[in-house]
Amino acid sequence: MRQYMTLLKSYSDSSVGLVPPVAQALYFRLFLINNRAGWTEWFGATNQRLMLEVGLNSAHTLIENRNLLKRLGFIDFKQGKKGQPTLYRLNDMCEEKGALNALNTAPQTAHIYRQETMTKTKKEKCKKTCNI
Repeated sequence: MRQYMTLLKSYSDSSVGLVPPVAQALYFRLFLINNRAGWTEWFGATNQRLMLEVGLNSAHTLIENRNLLKRLGFIDFKQGKKGQPTLYRLNDMCEEKGALNALNTAPQTAHIYRQETMTKTKKEKCKKTCNI
């Protein structure tokens, strides 16, 4: 059984400025599901359940944010087969492997996220001015 406070602290220390809001909501929902499961190493959750609990309408958004959490080293998952839930594992970022993975990929990911956000904002402004 993991010490959930250690896991929560390692996430909060490692995620500052790197994880967008939807991915944060997804991580904390996985955290709560694992808590309900009794802190097993691997626990299951369907995409539909996660979408409902996080408040998402798009499976694509869920998968995109889940993949980001995996790239940053916060989670690992094994895709479920048809009729089976995906299995998730929450990684302790204090462990050497997770911390090194986050340090190597996080700045680039944060830059990409900021760039995507800025591009969306510019497109929205352009649409508003073009429609007037």
